[in-house]
Amino acid sequence: EMAGMIAFIKSLFGMDAVVNTATKIIDKIAGTDWTAKEKADWILKYQEATKHQSPARRFIAMLVTFIWSIIVMVMIVSYIAGNLTGYPEVLMIAKDMKMVMKHLILEPFNYIIMFYFALGAINSIKK
Repeated sequence: EMAGMIAFIKSLFGMDAVVNTATKIIDKIAGTDWTAKEKADWILKYQEATKHQSPARRFIAMLVTFIWSIIVMVMIVSYIAGNLTGYPEVLMIAKDMKMVMKHLILEPFNYIIMFYFALGAINSIKK
């Protein structure tokens, strides 16, 4: 079970799954039958174009997404529990989480996600 988790984490930061998925998408859309050399050339070009997407940036984006998800889950559970039990304190937790999302999380989250995806788009436009 631990080996499966390690393999999953390695796959998040690895290129193989990304390249395989990208080539499958292109094959389906374009209906191409690539030779091994054409596929290898495309993979090298793809790796060169996406080398700026470092594992550190992926980790930061995943960490921010994880924190955002936890806050959203606490907010949802608090709203449901507060409405079912009728305790105003529980509803206050949900409202507090909503304010945290609005004032502290939303803007930095958007900047990090924009930074993560915008660099790839800008670099692909330059070429």
